[in-house]
Amino acid sequence: MILTRQGRKRGRVSLRPETCGQTGRVARTNFQFFSFALDAATDIRNQAQPAICVRGITAEFDTRENLPTSADKPDIGSEDSEFESILPRVQEELHLQRQTADSQHTVTMLILLAAIFALHILGVILLLVATIDNAWWMTDTISTDVWARWILENGKWNYTDLPTGSHYPQDYLQAVQASSVLACIFSILGIFVFVAQLFTLDKGKRFTISGIFQLLACLCIMIAASIYTDRFHIDEKDGWYGHCFILAWIAFALTFISSIVYFVLRKKTA
Repeated sequence: MILTRQGRKRGRVSLRPETCGQTGRVARTNFQFFSFALDAATDIRNQAQPAICVRGITAEFDTRENLPTSADKPDIGSEDSEFESILPRVQEELHLQRQTADSQHTVTMLILLAAIFALHILGVILLLVATIDNAWWMTDTISTDVWARWILENGKWNYTDLPTGSHYPQDYLQAVQASSVLACIFSILGIFVFVAQLFTLDKGKRFTISGIFQLLACLCIMIAASIYTDRFHIDEKDGWYGHCFILAWIAFALTFISSIVYFVLRKKTA
């Protein structure tokens, strides 16, 4: 923010404190970048009428000039007009406004970081539950996950190995298992990197690694869920997908959103 002098007229300028505040609010509302200028002119009675002009660039890169209202015009006296008498008051007002804007920005960033951290933690929990729990495919008497199968007999759930054969191909099963585990590992690494880079990396470099880890976790869980959908339980009519299968797809969506937010946040903090 720059304060410049456009002209100099005879007469004393006494700028009221509320004038600085009103002029500053006009500048903050209308412009992305702006400067103040003291412009001395005359009215129809040929009397000096100095005023503060705000020149700036809008968000659309248009250059405009805002003149204050009549209530914002400085008082005029009989002594020499001194631009320097206005400078300290305007600078003080701008300093206060900048402190307010900085504090608001800090609060906003803290809320945003807390929300991203919570989203990341939620994604990790869903990935772990989907990978570990035993409910990818269920019937009234069978509960199956990617590791084993439980069969209900005489009111008790008995642990058994997964079936083998053409309807349960082992190579695809191993791909589902490996992808699920990798998704958990990448997402957990991402949360540690997220915390570490807050204190170690400069602005503009933060969150990139966390975004990459989350994107890898997103791709891994998508591969696992897609293979399981396409290759397993295709001809089984008396069954349904369990909550772990559903959580896997929800985790895919959360990790994808989280990775996008990390990349966007990196640009915001550049």
